[in-house]
Amino acid sequence: MRRRFRIVIDGEVYEVEATIEEGAEIGEILRSLSQGVVRTEAGPEAAGGNFVVAPITGRILEVRVSEGQEIRKGDVVMVMESMKTHLEVRCEKEGVVKRVLVRAGETVRQGQPVFELR
Repeated sequence: MRRRFRIVIDGEVYEVEATIEEGAEIGEILRSLSQGVVRTEAGPEAAGGNFVVAPITGRILEVRVSEGQEIRKGDVVMVMESMKTHLEVRCEKEGVVKRVLVRAGETVRQGQPVFELR
């Protein structure tokens, strides 16, 4: 059976839809739903660093860069999904990837740092 849930994690509201097996316990359901919500904290350096940020809230399907890789303005750096729509995220900056802060399968918020450049 398909059911909708509203989950609040650290003050952020997530609406999810899930297929629930007959007789499933609420604890099992909540653990299952929260497995896809992962936060990556960039730390206080994000405010002054050279970061690429998530343009929307959504799930990362594919990360197309790695640490040490040179990227140019317009390069596709990752693919995201939001509301069943796939989005190729293009870099608006040039540089070398210093750190990759996310990985495929994680859910990120709009404005969250995903890569640090040097």
